[in-house]
Amino acid sequence: QCLQKSYRFRLLENAENRGFASGVNQGASVAKTPLLGFLNPDILWPAPQLARLQRLFMEHPESILGLALRGLAGKEERFWFGRREVTLARLFWNHFPDFGASHQSGKERVFWVSGGALFAPRALFEGLNGMDEEYFLYYEDVDFCQRAWQNGRTVYADNQAHVIHLGGKSQDSRALQKRRYRLSQERFFSKYRPFWERRILLLIRNLFGERVL
Repeated sequence: QCLQKSYRFRLLENAENRGFASGVNQGASVAKTPLLGFLNPDILWPAPQLARLQRLFMEHPESILGLALRGLAGKEERFWFGRREVTLARLFWNHFPDFGASHQSGKERVFWVSGGALFAPRALFEGLNGMDEEYFLYYEDVDFCQRAWQNGRTVYADNQAHVIHLGGKSQDSRALQKRRYRLSQERFFSKYRPFWERRILLLIRNLFGERVL
């Protein structure tokens, strides 16, 4: 109630945790604005930057936008966006240092952005039927961007607008975090990748555990 005296917002409380994608869809269903913004619970909004977002959506009204995720020390996270489609080969490549692949200053067209700080027009969000609630956590943002590309939309990453990501504060159990990541990854591969990639992914997990991919 103290916050509501200073900020106009509506708090929706659920009896159980139904996952990030479900929460996003629930919030979007009651929001009134033509532009929707989604932030993780472990995100801090550091500075006024909504004017920049407004300008970008005036230039690209049917696009998705992701803001840079930075730690408390100001360092930009490596995996807040992806320039290429998620494939089995890309999972392996992600284990190597990202030499010579620094993000350009300003906005850049990419394949996917993190749901930690994601903005999209309501019409686009509803046209894609929101986020897939079969993902409890992880990959729902990549899936959402994948469907946007398949429907002729574009995705942008903008590192001149950013948020502070506290990193993992929304989950207490490391083991549960790994399990949710694995299940979401398997769902994504079952939806979008060929059968042989899925089989190799499962084989690698069975042989080496969850440390590899």
